[in-house]
Order: sequence, then structure tokens, then C-alpha cells
Amino acid sequence: MVCILFLMIFLAGCEKRNERTDDTGKPTHSGNTPAKVRIGYLPLSCTLHLSVAMREGLFAKEGVTVEAIKFQDANLAMHALLAGEIDGIAAIAYSMIFTPYAQQPGLYKSFGSQEETGDHYVARMLVLKNSPITKVAELEGKRLGTYNGLPMLINARLLLRRLGLENKVSIVQIKPELQNDAFLSGQFDALLSVEPYPTIALSRGTARVLLDNPRTRYFSNPYPASAALFSTQFINKYPKTVAKVLRCYDAAVDVIRSDEGRVRRYLPDIVPIAPAVAQQTLLYHWRKVDEVDLQAIQKNADEFYAEHLMKNRIDAKGLVGTWKDLERYLP
Repeated sequence: MVCILFLMIFLAGCEKRNERTDDTGKPTHSGNTPAKVRIGYLPLSCTLHLSVAMREGLFAKEGVTVEAIKFQDANLAMHALLAGEIDGIAAIAYSMIFTPYAQQPGLYKSFGSQEETGDHYVARMLVLKNSPITKVAELEGKRLGTYNGLPMLINARLLLRRLGLENKVSIVQIKPELQNDAFLSGQFDALLSVEPYPTIALSRGTARVLLDNPRTRYFSNPYPASAALFSTQFINKYPKTVAKVLRCYDAAVDVIRSDEGRVRRYLPDIVPIAPAVAQQTLLYHWRKVDEVDLQAIQKNADEFYAEHLMKNRIDAKGLVGTWKDLERYLP
């Protein structure tokens, strides 16, 4: 199982990898400052801090040029990072972070986190409004849809196991932007997804919630969902630049906390969502670089190890980066 998961990341590189927001050439580095920082992102609400930093001019204030590169699949984003095609990822699921790291610690560092709590959560399981399914036990023999990539596949499998439905439900994966149309057309009987896609479906009046906030209910509370990454190679080569980007991320978290309504206006930059629907979208709880819940991340990693999703145990202290790691480079 571990080998299959790890190989999928690299085999994904054979597919079309990304969309670039500006030029397609790789940056030319000079001195101790790169011409630009290539940051991969996924069309999910966990990337909101990147959009805030760009729209609020936070990168410009730090004198950093960021090229935001869109990936449709977490597998492709991680492959690009490991291949040196991008320098960092704005946010990617820990389920994707853990597997390569367990194989080869030190490939990258995670910074900050997006987590779910009882009040801030983004994961939901939906059924169509006219579906006869009224409780999760009735999913037996049915099809559960998720967006493509390892993170949601792992989430779906673990959740079904804890619901007593392991090997009793078929899992169908599809691109994020296509999942709601596929759901409506009956390609699967229930949809397990994260924001903004559940809110999009609910706003159309075509769906209802079958299971709310499943990850804090069945995995852990808080549930560390995702984090930003930088490759160790890039950190070692351009530590000052990494520190500047992380300062922007932390500043973006302050903006999100101060006015969630205002920053929801930036969600359409990331995902295909109408502004009115964006205002209804649920948001993660963001943690800054030095606010990360190391204990929760370690617990999550230990559960992955216990579930045989990786053959080596991870020490979260080695994975999670802090300001102390970069303090000698700060002004």
C-alpha cells in the first residue's frame, strides 16, 4: 500500500501538470534572491491565505515576486515540488505530506496549518435532495464521490472504515471542478468533499447534508488538514526569501481573522464560485508559523502509521518548520 501511494505521486508527473498564472519559463536565480518564487496551489479554500497575500499586496510589501501555479491534483503538485519544478506549495493535505516524508525525511518543511475544529470546518458529506438515503449506514452498496488525488481517497477510505462501511462502498474520484456536476448527474450517490464545493451544491438547492464535519467527529478535534510546504533545497538556498513569504502568510492569517467576510471575496480567484456563494462558504481555522499544533500533527501522523499508510513513523518535530529555524536570517 505504501509503495503504491508513493509511486502514484511520481507517476502522476506523466500527465499535464499545471497552469501558470504568468510566464511559463523557470525563474533565473541571481545572488541570494530568486527572480521569483514558484508557489503551487490547488483550487480549494485552504489556499485562501495565498490569494489574500497577493490581493492585499503583502508580497509586494516584502519585495517578493510570487508566481502562483495552479494544479488540479495534489499528486501533481507534490510531484512538481519533489522534482524541483516549483519551490513551495501554498497548502496541501497532511495525508499527501506524510507519505513521501516517511520514505525520505528532510525533503521539505511544512509551515503553518489549516485545521478543522468544532466551529471552523470545511468537510461535508452530501446526498442529493431527493435521495432516499437518510443515514450513513444506507450508503452500503452505493458509490461515494470525492475529488481526485490521494488526500481525499485516503480520507474517504478511513472514514468509511470508521463508519463500519469498509469495502462496502465504492469510491469514485473526479476533478474538483467537475464533482458537483457529476454528483447531480448521478455518477455517484453521495459526495465527500471540502469547501467550497459542498456550499456550491447546497446553494443550488440540489443537495442536503448527510454528515457534517466528519473529520473532527471521526478522526480528531482539532483535525490538522493541510499546511504550506517549501522544499529543503529552496530553504537552504534562499532562506531570507522563504522568511519573507512566510511573513506574508502570517500577515494574511491576520487579515482572515480580522474580517472573514471581506476575504471571502478572494475565493473566486481560487475556485469557480459566484461571489454571493463565496460569502456562505465555510472556512478553516488558520494557524501561523509558530502557532502550529505539533501534538495534533503527530497524532495524525501516528494514526497514518497505525493504519499502515506508511511504513516508517514520522517525527513531526522534524517536519514542521518554525521561525527559530529561520531566525538567523531575519532582519
